[in-house]
Amino acid sequence: MSNHRISRSHRQSVDPPPNDDPLYTLGGAAEYLSVSKEWVRRRVRDGQIPALRLDNSPTAIRVRRSALDSLMEEHESTRARGRTQR
Repeated sequence: MSNHRISRSHRQSVDPPPNDDPLYTLGGAAEYLSVSKEWVRRRVRDGQIPALRLDNSPTAIRVRRSALDSLMEEHESTRARGRTQR
C-alpha cells in the first residue's frame, strides 16, 4: 500500500452555490455595484452586506449576488421614499 498524500488541488471541494446566486469577491461585488472595493469592504465590516469568510482568512471573502441585489433594492426604495416626502 503506497503512502501518497492528496494534494490540496485534488481534495474534494464543497459544491458551489447554484448559478442563479453566484459568489463574488470584494472586487467583483464592487464592479457589480459600480462602487469601489473599499466601499464594499466597509459595508461588509459594518454588517450591512452579509459575507462569507473562506478558511477564516481576512482576505478570502465572498458575497452572494442576492445580498447585493437586496442592498440595491433597499437603496432604491429609500431614495423613492425620499422623493415622495419632498
